[in-house]
Amino acid sequence: LTPLSLTTWKSMLLALLYLAWGVADFVRDMMQQPDTSTTDILTHSWGGYGDWHQWLAILYSAVGVALAHWLQGIGQQRVASAESNVLLSSEPIWTYAFAFVLLHETLNGVQGYVGGALIFAATLMSSGILDLEAKGDDQDAPRTSAAAAASPDDE
Repeated sequence: LTPLSLTTWKSMLLALLYLAWGVADFVRDMMQQPDTSTTDILTHSWGGYGDWHQWLAILYSAVGVALAHWLQGIGQQRVASAESNVLLSSEPIWTYAFAFVLLHETLNGVQGYVGGALIFAATLMSSGILDLEAKGDDQDAPRTSAAAAASPDDE
């Protein structure tokens, strides 16, 4: 599949799932309040039902997410898998950085700092910058299985 077709199928599936969710929610409200008009139920379920700004925001978020996934697919085709892994695993770091700069968000409590440190360490480990393997004197020696090391060489 091409990135565009994969993004298209993913977006259509998500749209169908969201539509089913919305219809189920609407039907539930209709059954609970049979004497209420359709407009009142829609307005009660979602206050932005009649506001075109809300619909524009939904359209923007749907198109923006689809575009981002499409570009990500194209990028992953052109970048080595190891580099792609580092970029994708660093997403929480970039999310926090943008939230800090744009929204003035801060980490609250020890849990936030420990979680951030674990994510940062995992990103460094996946990139190969942080290597936690024990390094011995025979680091460059070829690794052999235990069976091959135990048996004498047959020449």
